[in-house]
Amino acid sequence: MSGTFPASPAPAALNLRSIQPTRTSDAHNLSTSARTVGAQRWGFKLSWKARRRPDMMPVIAFALAQRGRADAFLFVPPGFEPQGVATGTPVSLASPQTGASIVTSGWTANVSTILKAGDFVKFSSHSKVYMVTADAVSDPLGNATLTIQPTLRQAINADSLTVHAVPFTVALSADNLDAAFAAPQNGDLDLEFVERF
Repeated sequence: MSGTFPASPAPAALNLRSIQPTRTSDAHNLSTSARTVGAQRWGFKLSWKARRRPDMMPVIAFALAQRGRADAFLFVPPGFEPQGVATGTPVSLASPQTGASIVTSGWTANVSTILKAGDFVKFSSHSKVYMVTADAVSDPLGNATLTIQPTLRQAINADSLTVHAVPFTVALSADNLDAAFAAPQNGDLDLEFVERF
């Protein structure tokens, strides 16, 4: 792990990508069968346009220090704070949990949208980030069941949850680093990351 990606200057655009391989085949009657291989990771494309060279050099230097795809780093995507209320001190319940339905506690009680579909969550025992796929409600005891995708990569036990400023463990998706500068030193830069776990 080689640090946290610089928050400034913020990119002009950020594209979020879900990479989820499936196997499909078409029969002679043109019906399609598909099955997932159970894998998923996040990808990001960040773009900066017409930025001054001095502003961009910290980002370029950080990307260069990753040695292409060799190193992983933390990236908190700007603008992806939870849409739900997301208050309390959430933890997963102590019994081992697997799958895509996770029972949690420690939320503020009686909130109709403690998390909303599309919010990100990370469990403390591993680096994979998950997305909540249905609005979650906290009950009078502060418990809430989260429906997530993909399914858990490994069982969790009394993990704390990160729902604000969720850090993704990522690496550059290519070994090349290209930045285009024109007079008077205004430049464009595109970087792509993929989740690594």
